[in-house]
Amino acid sequence: MYRKEVLNEISGAGGAHEERVLGAIASISDTLPSEYHERVMLAVSMLDPTGVLSYPDVAKSYRNFEKEPTFANAGWFLLAAAAAIPIAGKLVDPAKAVKLAKAAEVVKDGAKILDTVKDGAKLAAKINKEADEAIKSLNAYIRTNQGLGMFRGESLQTLLKMTKTGKAVGYSGKAYRGARASNVMHLVDQLTIPGIKNRGMVDWSALQHGKVTLANFQNQADHFFKTHIQKAFDKPGEWVEIPLPTKGVTMHAERRANSFTKNWKQAESFADQSGGRAAADKFEVIFQTSGDNFVDVVETMKKNKIKMDNDLIDEEEVLAVGNTIVEKIFVRRLQ
Repeated sequence: MYRKEVLNEISGAGGAHEERVLGAIASISDTLPSEYHERVMLAVSMLDPTGVLSYPDVAKSYRNFEKEPTFANAGWFLLAAAAAIPIAGKLVDPAKAVKLAKAAEVVKDGAKILDTVKDGAKLAAKINKEADEAIKSLNAYIRTNQGLGMFRGESLQTLLKMTKTGKAVGYSGKAYRGARASNVMHLVDQLTIPGIKNRGMVDWSALQHGKVTLANFQNQADHFFKTHIQKAFDKPGEWVEIPLPTKGVTMHAERRANSFTKNWKQAESFADQSGGRAAADKFEVIFQTSGDNFVDVVETMKKNKIKMDNDLIDEEEVLAVGNTIVEKIFVRRLQ
């Protein structure tokens, strides 16, 4: 019964196909050999720091695996984890999204153990599909939230050290950050708004599993932006400036800096959703700020004779050190 409940929650498949998958799983009840057990535990070690193991479906399936480390229970755990990773990815900065993408790769690799037993291939295929979708969405998020330049290797920490030692080249002027939003709540959660509690993975998990109603989950900022974003929805394909709900709205710098670009067109490319799956409430966002507390990434790396890829040069990236005041928000709905 547990297997059927979990499959319904994660896939929503139902019907004869689901019953065939359940029948396959019922026949792969052998205990994992030690070398395969280690592969599952590698996935656990990768997932643990991300918070994914605390998600109800993942936690429940992992407890079942701990009690009975069978091929089937290993598969159900990996499937639940693969399905939860994209949800977690919506709530983290690009650096943590990179870790989640790596965890998804390990989960996908772990699914190979199911190909070694009779009737395990169907469950392995389901895990692979979920993991591939997770990796694709996370890579898009990393790319479109200014992750390409500043999160390569140790470049961010290197640049911050240069700032402290006077080796960095400053920038003064306007800067833009392109981002995507799946809905109004996703936009709000990219900001720190005075008087509004920041939502985390636990809050989203509670909504996902019906522990809290949407009405209680939403806050005043959600309702404010929903009203004003309608202007952009009425003009698909056009950038529309929407007001801020109050003064002092910032973008929290979880890694001590936020990545922006000097080039509006580059910000547009980071925000671009045209290649993704269509959704009625998806939209593109550009955050604008200005000031003299920026580090010019390209000029700093040139000055210090650090090699750069052409993509990084084209991005015209600047780092805003510390929490960044958001001056303007522009929204565009896909045509």
